[in-house]
This record gives sequence, C-alpha cells and structure tokens, in this order.
Amino acid sequence: PLYEPRGAQIEALCALEDTRAEGAQKALIQAATGIGKTFLAAFDSKKYEKVLFVAHREEILKQAAVSFQNVRNSKDYGFFMGAEKCTDKPLIFASVASLAKIYMKSAIIMCRMRFH
Repeated sequence: PLYEPRGAQIEALCALEDTRAEGAQKALIQAATGIGKTFLAAFDSKKYEKVLFVAHREEILKQAAVSFQNVRNSKDYGFFMGAEKCTDKPLIFASVASLAKIYMKSAIIMCRMRFH
C-alpha cells in the first residue's frame, strides 16, 4: 500500500501549495526530528517528473530512496554517489560530496548544515 501524508505533513503540504500559489519558487521546511521530512519531500515531489534529492550521507540517501519508492510507487530511480553516477532516471539521490566534485572546477558551492 502507498503511504499517505499525516498530521503536520498535511499542514506543511498545504503551506507549500499556498506559498507556490503566491509565486514563490523556493521554500524551506524546518521541522522536528520524527515529523517525517523525508516523506514530506516525497509527497511534495509527486507532481514533478524529475527530482534531485541531495543529502550528505549515503545512509540517508538509501533511506530516502525507500521512502520515495513507498510514496511514488516507483523503482525508477538512481544514485549519484561514490562510484555510482546515474543521471538518466527521473529521480536521483545524490551526495553533496559527489555533486561538489563535479562543480568545483567552475563554481563555488556553499552548503551549511546544522545538526542538533
């Protein structure tokens, strides 16, 4: 069975829709541990054909792939990390480090992560 949004996820999805209806092209979701931010991203991604999910750890990327698979009902995804460099799938899970290696020659990438 496919997963459905619940509780705070429903509120966040509505807020994202309202923000986009006002013309915003970017949004930031900040939520406590356990709210289901990865699932929220998966629910929000359903209306998009192509999605790039970026995280700093391989474990998070693999867990996210399972979450997205459960929400989107699709195994059509790939990874862009380590030796694996998939670019031809509609859903790509990429590590910050792998993306940075590509762009280091032509751009400065700034990434700030905060952990509690």
